[in-house]
Amino acid sequence: MEVIRSYFKHISIIWAVFISIILYNCTSQDKFEIHGTFTVLDPTPVKLYHLGEDHSELIDSVIVKTEPSFKLSGQTDKASIYVLKFFNDQTIYLVIKKGDKISFEIDNSKQEILYYVEGSFDSKLVKEIIDKQNIVLKKIDELSRVWELYKTDTILKRKIDSSYASIIREHQQFTKKFIKDNPGSLANIFALYQNFGKKSQPLFDKYDDIDIFNFVDSNLTCLYPETEAVVALNKDVTEIKEQIAHKNYINKRVNIGSLLPGLKATDINGDTIYIPSRTDPKPVLILFWASFNKISVDILKDINDFSNSKQGKKLNIVTISIDTSAENLKQFLTENVIELPVICDYQYWNSDIIGKYAVKKIPYTILSGKLGVIKDMDVYNENLMISIENLINE
Repeated sequence: MEVIRSYFKHISIIWAVFISIILYNCTSQDKFEIHGTFTVLDPTPVKLYHLGEDHSELIDSVIVKTEPSFKLSGQTDKASIYVLKFFNDQTIYLVIKKGDKISFEIDNSKQEILYYVEGSFDSKLVKEIIDKQNIVLKKIDELSRVWELYKTDTILKRKIDSSYASIIREHQQFTKKFIKDNPGSLANIFALYQNFGKKSQPLFDKYDDIDIFNFVDSNLTCLYPETEAVVALNKDVTEIKEQIAHKNYINKRVNIGSLLPGLKATDINGDTIYIPSRTDPKPVLILFWASFNKISVDILKDINDFSNSKQGKKLNIVTISIDTSAENLKQFLTENVIELPVICDYQYWNSDIIGKYAVKKIPYTILSGKLGVIKDMDVYNENLMISIENLINE
């Protein structure tokens, strides 16, 4: 019995060692390392964060003390996006995969940080697209400075607008080629979601440029189905496709010759508005506008004046604003003595009413006859008056 017990004890030890080796190998394979050097010693923390779908997680940090170099490490079981932060929140974005050994040379001797990266092809691509983006931003900043100096010069403004459009167009072409040349790179996440200008204008419109979003999504979802940024992109693209399909359906419904979609809504004074009216079957004019849009405001004022005329009283007029501030909207209506009914849910372009009537711009008009059939759309000034006269005289 003692021999048997000794045998099983010996076997248990062997199995324990074997399992430990396996676990060590798995862990070491999942581990990644980052080595870096700075040109100038600065004793501030260097931190590495993992970027999740809606949060960031600190993975490792070190304070550079005596030598201008650092080492960071972590573990990952999938390719993910990380950000390295140092010196007054300077950032370097990385794509890290399990087993990566990444090295940096960071020149922090000047205000603009320069760096070189090895050991991660995707991280080099991220640097390439961000460097190109920074060049474009400098060009836009230069245009902005010229505009600030000569903002009253309308001819120069047109030239600046044309130059800006040309810069963006060229960068779109560069980025599309970058994406097509590197279809399986997570750097394409950065390429897709670039923003420019004071209002952070996206480089690509999710709706107009759905093809490029779909190209990146279909490639990356196959390769990295569990990577957080890819999961978020897939959700985004899926939602956009559903919205496009819905808009296409709405566009077929809201067109000349089709019935005007009915609406029951409360105006800003609390009165219930029906489109078309349940009690007064007149032709209908709907104007979509906003107090911050001068062109639509001018049309609103003309329609407001017309509504008080003899012909104007033969028409049901409803206006729908995409304003976001109730206070500003009411102040505008009071100052300009606008008496027309105004519907506004203060949701801007996210308004359900905007979606219901497939409105893509302001100003926008829809006219329907007494039987509720849409007779004209997107007409203004003299053409609008002609359409109104035709409807009244039907």
